[in-house]
Amino acid sequence: MSTARISPSASAISTTIKHLTGNLQFARTHTLSPLKGSGRSRRNTLRGRTLTVSASSAAAVSEPLEVCVKASITTPNKLGDCPFSQRVLLTLEEKHLPYDIKLVDFAKKPECGSKIFSTFIGFLKSKDPNDGTEEALLNELTAFNDYLKENGPFVNGKQISAADLSLGPKLYHLEISLGHYKNWSVPDSLPYVKSYTKTIFSMDSFVKTQALPEDVIEGWRPKVMG
Repeated sequence: MSTARISPSASAISTTIKHLTGNLQFARTHTLSPLKGSGRSRRNTLRGRTLTVSASSAAAVSEPLEVCVKASITTPNKLGDCPFSQRVLLTLEEKHLPYDIKLVDFAKKPECGSKIFSTFIGFLKSKDPNDGTEEALLNELTAFNDYLKENGPFVNGKQISAADLSLGPKLYHLEISLGHYKNWSVPDSLPYVKSYTKTIFSMDSFVKTQALPEDVIEGWRPKVMG
């Protein structure tokens, strides 16, 4: 049911489902068993709304999902050894959803924006304002800003790609946590980065899947306070 399609320009750094089209029909609501120590039951909820489980078939998807997975390092045109890639493909197979595979050569993955997240964590955890962690983050963001100026608005040009879907959530955590713990934000001298984040954060898919700001803040608290 699947077809392999290799794209030399594929820029996914991790296994990512690029897009899902078609209307998924939501079926019955699944209720969890009663909580221990309480006389009540609990439902899966998302921001106060009941979360229902989809029972849609492959016919509900108007076109195949595009899945970027690690390529084999020993055999051309074969899947690689990434267990996370297999997990995604197993799920799609069990759900009988059609998909197209893009095999990604990790030896040739792009460096664009790849160090932003690690330098962000270093700056967030830092307790010394003179240790160079802020400068390291600014250097990475400046390089990304220059890249977007020449090649944007997205990492691969005019079309959003798996690389953007990987980087977007990291920039979301950066914006919220540094704003809260460091009173820091991306400077106005990096307009292409600011425009990029505004575009990514305003996408319907991003809004529907983003974490609450207070959860992001609490999630990073142990690293900041540790």
